[in-house]
Amino acid sequence: MKLSGFAAEILLMLAAGVAVAQTAPPVAQEPSRTAWLGVWQNDFDGQPGVIVTLADDTGELGGTVVLNMISRESGEPRVVGSVPHVMVHPRADNETLTFEVKTPRAPRIMKQFVMVLKSDGTAIIHCPNCDVAPAVELTKKW
Repeated sequence: MKLSGFAAEILLMLAAGVAVAQTAPPVAQEPSRTAWLGVWQNDFDGQPGVIVTLADDTGELGGTVVLNMISRESGEPRVVGSVPHVMVHPRADNETLTFEVKTPRAPRIMKQFVMVLKSDGTAIIHCPNCDVAPAVELTKKW
């Protein structure tokens, strides 16, 4: 008899804990580093314009950014060139990811990129110290 009473008390305590957990207000959480992992891309006239690939296979965040050049010279948009870069010093801080890339013509000059995660799961990327570089919205593809 004592054992069934003890089991009933345990069940009541568990049920009360579940009820409290269900009524607690949701806590706003910062995006984790894993929210950044994957392939991010924007489409420009149906062609990939910017492709950002992020992984942490080595235990540290790293990746690449590919900047495609798109031409409409033949009438239809198509990628006519790509400039791939390895990210240097990537840092994820809540919903902001920053990294640098070396420029191909002047390897000592670093261009800084900032990527901001939006609440709808997309991200905005821009290069604050590039001459002509608009902010671009990226969608996580994989």
